[in-house]
Amino acid sequence: MAASARIAVQLLLVLILFGIGRGIGGVLGSLPNMPDMLPIGISFLAIPVARLLWDPRKAGAMDKLLDDALAKIESNPAPLEGGDRAYAEAVTAPLNGLSDDVTEAELESHLSALRALVNEPMTYEVLLTRVQTNAASLAGKRALMLMASDTATLGRMAMSRVPMQVMDVLGTETALIQRMAERLIAGLRQDPDVWKNCPNMGFLEALHAQHPTIKPAIAALQVEILTQAPRD
Repeated sequence: MAASARIAVQLLLVLILFGIGRGIGGVLGSLPNMPDMLPIGISFLAIPVARLLWDPRKAGAMDKLLDDALAKIESNPAPLEGGDRAYAEAVTAPLNGLSDDVTEAELESHLSALRALVNEPMTYEVLLTRVQTNAASLAGKRALMLMASDTATLGRMAMSRVPMQVMDVLGTETALIQRMAERLIAGLRQDPDVWKNCPNMGFLEALHAQHPTIKPAIAALQVEILTQAPRD
């Protein structure tokens, strides 16, 4: 019964598309010199060919993989509270495969989706370790930079010295350090309380010497931190 229904649907689609093609050909004044039954015959031939190409064992393995992934997610509907590092490594791995020029908006969208699967401190630790061990792609480094310079993320993680730690591990990635300084300046202007998470003056002075080409951005961050720091 199922096979008969599939054949009937296939025949209907072929006839509709064949009719459209004939109509276009009539308008253009050019019709192919072929028997009307040829497209229908090719369509029916596609069914056994597709069955020959389809490997039920591979399909079963793929179904099991998808079922296991869904079961893992369903068993952890809330962000994990530490612990499952292997799971965090797995679900954050796609960040490392993104192109170097992926937009910040896309990266932020990925990070937002990850919050439903893994708690942010765990995500941060995984991304940080990848950078520290030279296992992070440029997209992975950028994702870490975005986490460490987002005021909302810093507030939720409630971890000290995160921006300073990330600026330090980014090393020679001058452009990322500059972008991070710019984002922290913007964040401070929106939420002055972020100053307590920002790098200290001594660390920023050392960055001056290490990255002279971005000294203006670092100096501007210093000024903003001093401006927003509470007065005794």
